[in-house]
Amino acid sequence: MTILVTGATGYIGRNLVRNLCAGPEPVRTLVRPGSDAAAMEAMGAEVSIGDLVDPASVDRAIRGCRQVFHLGAVIHGANATPSNLRRVNVEGSEQVGRSSLKAGVERLIYASSVSVYGRRLSNQAITERTPPRPDSPYSASKLKAERRLLALSASDGLPLVIARLSTVFGSGARDWAGLFRAIASGRFRMLGTGSGHYHPADVLDVVDGLLHCASITGIEGNTYLLAGQASLPFRQLVALIAESVGAPPPGPCTSGVLLRLYKHADWLSYRCSGHRLPKADRIDLFLNDRGYDIGKARAQLGFEPRRSARQMLQATAAWLRAEGLLDAES
Repeated sequence: MTILVTGATGYIGRNLVRNLCAGPEPVRTLVRPGSDAAAMEAMGAEVSIGDLVDPASVDRAIRGCRQVFHLGAVIHGANATPSNLRRVNVEGSEQVGRSSLKAGVERLIYASSVSVYGRRLSNQAITERTPPRPDSPYSASKLKAERRLLALSASDGLPLVIARLSTVFGSGARDWAGLFRAIASGRFRMLGTGSGHYHPADVLDVVDGLLHCASITGIEGNTYLLAGQASLPFRQLVALIAESVGAPPPGPCTSGVLLRLYKHADWLSYRCSGHRLPKADRIDLFLNDRGYDIGKARAQLGFEPRRSARQMLQATAAWLRAEGLLDAES
């Protein structure tokens, strides 16, 4: 039977489709009109044109499928309005769940995000039991989608597994081009101490974890954290990026007091109005302090990240360089 991937044209989705197409089962992708369907066909995947907010097209895409990997979502950019986040990430995910029930799929694997824990949480041992505290419209939409799907699992027996994905690097990680380019050019300046932890994951390890979520029997209803081998301080992450692009590490850090005050103001703004302050995501880059305990995924899925932070950052830099995205004018 066929395996469906939504969000197939995204960064993780492309890598997942490529891996699945190397296997024995047919692969189908749900692709929005105007997206790069040719890339999916070139990999050997069937293309079903449709939209997560259109029940008929979701039903059509899932019909005859054994498994569904649901990665489709609005993440950032001009389309990440509150209404679109609700329609696509929440209502679209619920529709995928209902269509999966109708089609009798064996398992739905939902790709959620560690953003559900919120950015104010400072904890280097977050587990699946750590209470979520979303503090952005995107993270709130991912948690609402999880809960809608879990409700379908409880009420109608939807065979669901949730994977909360950490920050992803590796070949194809275009969203990180700005940071790598700034470090390569010597323009990057560290704000704050850089002592807060990041916990990156290589895209190929994330794909491997998603495949484990699909193949291990008897894990329906579970949530798993998928992250890399270990967390590391942001200043060490920056130093490894500098090494990967052949640049000297950035100079001394500056005080982070004003950053923390701005971060608190951003949190208050979101709590009171549902909106974040300008440049808040950039501030979060310097003040993030989270790590994830992947012990449950190790024990129940056999998930074992194979690529170190140095390896994934070198792969990212190599791809960005090959694409011309490390050039100062790119």
